[in-house]
Amino acid sequence: MRRLHGRSPRTWLPHGSVLLAALLLSTSCGGGSTPELEAAVEVAVPEQAEASLGFSVDADSWKFRNYRADAETAFSVADAIALFGDDAVCVEASGGCTPTPAAAEWIAMVAHSMSFGSCEGMTVTSLDRFLVGAQPGSGQLPFSPDVARQVSRLFATQYLQEVIDATDRWRDESVATIVTELEAALADPSHEQYTLGVYTKGGGHSVLPYAVDRLEEGRAVVHVYDPNWPSQDRYIEVDTNSNIWRFSYSGKDPATDPEAWTGGSKKMDLQPLSSREAPHQEPFAGAGAGNRVLLAVTSTDRNWSLTAGDTTTEGAELIPGEDAVVAVIRAGSFGATTALIEVAAEDSDDIEFEAADEATVTAQTAAGTTTVAARKQVTVQIRVDEAKLDVVVSEDADAVVSVATDSERIFVESADQLDTEVQVTEVETVVDFVDDAGEVVEEVVIESGEDRVDIEVVIEETIVEVVDEQGEVVETVVIEAEAEVSEPEVFEAGIREEELVIAATAPTTTQPPETTTSTSTTSTTEPPETTTSTSTTSTTEPPPPTTTTTTEPPPPTTTTTTEPPPPTTTTTTTTTVAPTTTTTTTVAPTTTTTTTGAPTTTTTTTVAPTTTTTTTVVPTTTTTTTTTTTTTTTTTTTTTTTTTTTTTTTTTEPPPTVPGAPTNLTATATPGVDYSIDLAWTAPSDDGGSSLTDYIIEWQFVGDTEWWTVGPVDLTRDSMTDTSVTVGYLYSGGFVHVFRVTAINAVDENGGDPSSTANGTPTGL
Repeated sequence: MRRLHGRSPRTWLPHGSVLLAALLLSTSCGGGSTPELEAAVEVAVPEQAEASLGFSVDADSWKFRNYRADAETAFSVADAIALFGDDAVCVEASGGCTPTPAAAEWIAMVAHSMSFGSCEGMTVTSLDRFLVGAQPGSGQLPFSPDVARQVSRLFATQYLQEVIDATDRWRDESVATIVTELEAALADPSHEQYTLGVYTKGGGHSVLPYAVDRLEEGRAVVHVYDPNWPSQDRYIEVDTNSNIWRFSYSGKDPATDPEAWTGGSKKMDLQPLSSREAPHQEPFAGAGAGNRVLLAVTSTDRNWSLTAGDTTTEGAELIPGEDAVVAVIRAGSFGATTALIEVAAEDSDDIEFEAADEATVTAQTAAGTTTVAARKQVTVQIRVDEAKLDVVVSEDADAVVSVATDSERIFVESADQLDTEVQVTEVETVVDFVDDAGEVVEEVVIESGEDRVDIEVVIEETIVEVVDEQGEVVETVVIEAEAEVSEPEVFEAGIREEELVIAATAPTTTQPPETTTSTSTTSTTEPPETTTSTSTTSTTEPPPPTTTTTTEPPPPTTTTTTEPPPPTTTTTTTTTVAPTTTTTTTVAPTTTTTTTGAPTTTTTTTVAPTTTTTTTVVPTTTTTTTTTTTTTTTTTTTTTTTTTTTTTTTTTEPPPTVPGAPTNLTATATPGVDYSIDLAWTAPSDDGGSSLTDYIIEWQFVGDTEWWTVGPVDLTRDSMTDTSVTVGYLYSGGFVHVFRVTAINAVDENGGDPSSTANGTPTGL
């Protein structure tokens, strides 16, 4: 205990050996000429801070950690309607909703960014619920579809111009000014409230400030809720005299983190909560950017650059407000960063983007919106000239180019050996595949129409050898491209009722606080790919009973003929079998007449068949056809003939079906790893007649009805058919998770019946 400036005694946060000498940190993560800031030896607990909002990280913040959104939890059509209204998002004026091509492209851009973190949505949602006294507190709520929807909606608001503008005004302010504003806000809940953004080279993170404690000589500590560290007290240290700050992003002990982020002005800003309130102006039409081009770049490797005119932006040096960078999206950086970059109209006819690894770049222009998603090294050239948009993608980028026009959303598969060029005008979209000499090898022309459609341009690329004029064997590319048209997904009419509710800025109400929580109800009309897996069993009715008709044989017939024989007559008997339904097997009586020379007396004995059997056969069953053997003996004065009909059996194997359910599932916390569970099970004894190809891993919280599918990036395993995996990056530590496993073979991607469930509780940080 000690006393500072005559204040009452405090409780201090322990950090291991807190009496060690202060650690001097390098500025390698801060960049530029930012001076060093010593880590504090001791930090007071938030309850003893001088300015406090009363927020508790245990009761009022989420217990689950920052997460990478998947198809079920990322920004969606329903969320876009909640932000901008159905008139802006839907093609139709009423009824079912088909998203416009521009809206669909924008939604996909935001959703992709969320796949690398959701921290901004988590901090804003937590703050909003706290300010209205929503019950139960956020700390009592596990991850759920309702929570995911609100988080995704508030995450997306950082892309909006009004939020960017409201944030931008704080980027040029000093650290001292920001701290003073926070003290005023935290002392008065009716004051504007903020989330806080901090940035390092190429990355941004959102935290929620809830207490400020002044120390001596310009030093202060800002206590924050950090979605990367649930239920943990984290803090930002500042030196208002030197205009610098220090923040431990990844260190378990902030006081001894050698890789703490450090920075000054421009690398710290505030985001006002009031700027999030809907309805917002939609950013789709004309890109919401006038004649400029607005680009969103998401890259797993910050080794990229974007050049327009005289300005070059480097992915490793992103600072909001500099080098045309409008904003760095605050996601939490699970391996990637998204930056918004503005290109002035005069430079929009010559934009070049280069990336050394996987990257996605979206360009919003007045002529349309385009996205290039490359899985390899890529060079993208973008030219915008009046109402024309031209995009060129280098060969071997393994990319998909998508384009949003007025009515069409066009997807183009890039070529391996050729450049891929997409030209968009008001009347048509032209897709060219171009060789090194600039010659167009293949071209697809898509005329603009009035109907809303999706169009996919698929290619078949072949390398062939030819002999040139000098007799040399050279390789050439043969390519065939085809445009396939499909109907876009239509969402049910109920999705039009979605609204974003910011409870903290809503009109005053006489209802209790819990009725004004910011959690909104999720529409049940999500896209089919986001639903949990189901199994379908087709049942075939059993065949009708076999009917057997028995005919007693007639007595032998004896015929005596003394007339000359008639001319020889050939009789043909035809039996018709109905396909796949009924087979009739019949052996008719056989009569043989032999005539030699002069009239003679012939005695013919005819034996009728003993039975006639009619068998109904159902497809996919085993069918055995039995043929009656008939022996006909014909006696004449000169000849005796014996005729025998052959016995035949045909067997059809049943087709493959879905596999059985896995058994013996167990779930245990991964030793020494937070937010992780080890699963093990026994493969199904019945693979359905087709080898297993994969397993679907799903989880839910106890009592939930929704199942969450674990994405491949969150699974650790050696092969797709391993019967033990580690599930990482679970949303919550300390909560009981329920797991189940479903086997898949080539018959159905949804698999058969799931296993019995197993419970596991991952540890928290």
